[in-house]
Amino acid sequence: MIDARQTAAANAQQEQADTQQQQITDQQKQIDATQKTVSALGDAQTSAHYQEMVNARLSAQNDANARTAAEQKQKIDTLATNQETQQHIDSVQYGEQIQRLAQDSTQTHEQIDSLTQDATQTHQQLSNTQKRVADNSQQINTLNNHFSSLKNEVEDNRKEANAGTASAIAIASQPQVKTGDLMMVSAGAGTFNGESAVSVGTSFNAGTHTVLKAGISADTQSDFGAGVGVGYSF
Repeated sequence: MIDARQTAAANAQQEQADTQQQQITDQQKQIDATQKTVSALGDAQTSAHYQEMVNARLSAQNDANARTAAEQKQKIDTLATNQETQQHIDSVQYGEQIQRLAQDSTQTHEQIDSLTQDATQTHQQLSNTQKRVADNSQQINTLNNHFSSLKNEVEDNRKEANAGTASAIAIASQPQVKTGDLMMVSAGAGTFNGESAVSVGTSFNAGTHTVLKAGISADTQSDFGAGVGVGYSF
């Protein structure tokens, strides 16, 4: 905008200079023509009168040229004043715009810093969460292994308990020596909830009223059991 005004002022000055130069050229041509006319007339009085008319005309043209030059100068001065005023206004506006841009840039920079900090915190939180998830996954896997081990242990205990029950049934199933006989060797078998056992034992009369009994067993869990008992009748 400022360059356009400067160009307009320069063009106006150049136009004024060209106009004045053209006027000088025209006046010189008129002077030359007047001199030729005066020389051709030859009459001194007529020549003087004609010369006065020419001089008056030239004076009027000079006055008009002077007024035109003054008007052009006034226009140029006004244009220069307006240009300086506009330059000052533009300078103030540009300064305000630059200040606003600087403030906006500062605010934008602060926002970027804040977003960067938030992103860093979010990344740290995400890393911590991923670490906790990994730890929890490891703990869950450990618990699953413990549960699997506990389940296997419970299953083994259940089988051994069932086998032990089968062993007790097998020993309890052994016959006992009759009254009047001295001794009996016996065997027994038992089963309980999918497990089985066999047993062998002996019983004998230790006296008229006393009976002794003993037996051993083996079950399907490769466990062995033994039992002994005494009874007194009266």
